[in-house]
Amino acid sequence: MIFYRFFLACLLALCGFSCQYFEKNTWLAELDGDYLSLSEVQKAYEQAGKPIDSVQWVSTYVQNWVDRELLVRVAAKNVNQDYVDLMTEAYKKDLQISLYYKDKLQEQLEKEIDEKEIYAFYQAHPKFFNLEAPLLKLFVLKVFNSDARAKQNAQDMLKAFVSNVEIDMLLETYELSGTPYYYNKNNLLSLAEIVLQSFPALRALQDKTMGKKSIVEIPSEGYVYYVYVVDFQDKGLAPFAVAKEKAQMLVIGQKKQELLQNLKNKLREDALKKQELRIHVQ
Repeated sequence: MIFYRFFLACLLALCGFSCQYFEKNTWLAELDGDYLSLSEVQKAYEQAGKPIDSVQWVSTYVQNWVDRELLVRVAAKNVNQDYVDLMTEAYKKDLQISLYYKDKLQEQLEKEIDEKEIYAFYQAHPKFFNLEAPLLKLFVLKVFNSDARAKQNAQDMLKAFVSNVEIDMLLETYELSGTPYYYNKNNLLSLAEIVLQSFPALRALQDKTMGKKSIVEIPSEGYVYYVYVVDFQDKGLAPFAVAKEKAQMLVIGQKKQELLQNLKNKLREDALKKQELRIHVQ
């Protein structure tokens, strides 16, 4: 028989799981002697990021628990339990290996692999590092839409833009000192990275046709953004600075297999030497 405590669940949610009144063994649902405890729901709620609609969340969680437990009971009566136990133990061992493999070996390899090795892999396997999205080097000025003089000066400055001239000097020359600007001078970046670093309005560039030295105007909420494309790359091999993280992951993946095989061999040899391992099949 199923019992629900939805009043308690709703009260619990409204209290934000902070009420000290409830005991840890308080339950929210029971199915034939199995209980869904308050502490279990509280932990799941926190792991879910404390959803805003906590009342609905708790109610849904309880219903899902009931449905799952009912299905488990039906399944348990219709499957080979010995096989389930065997597979459970196998999964447990695989999970332990996987966690070790993921954390310990990853940490070890990240320390051992240097940039020279990563760069050598990048050079030897260019097919893995073709550009997936255009890369840009932009200079952007943000001026008030109502300031006609500043808008004209911004356009004039971009038409005469020289990348090796000090930006503050250019701004002063065109009477734009103090004007907000963005310039990723040292690196080509994707548009997504540029938007994160600078002005959200630049998302509009994804709908624009651009090329090297082109000038784009983006009006937005009382301002105008004047964008000068200093450099542009939309195909071919990605620069190492862009491809480095992917190259590192690929090198680590390759090394992991070697390291894991060496580890297996060493563990086997050690176990045989200590007479902890005996193999009857050749």
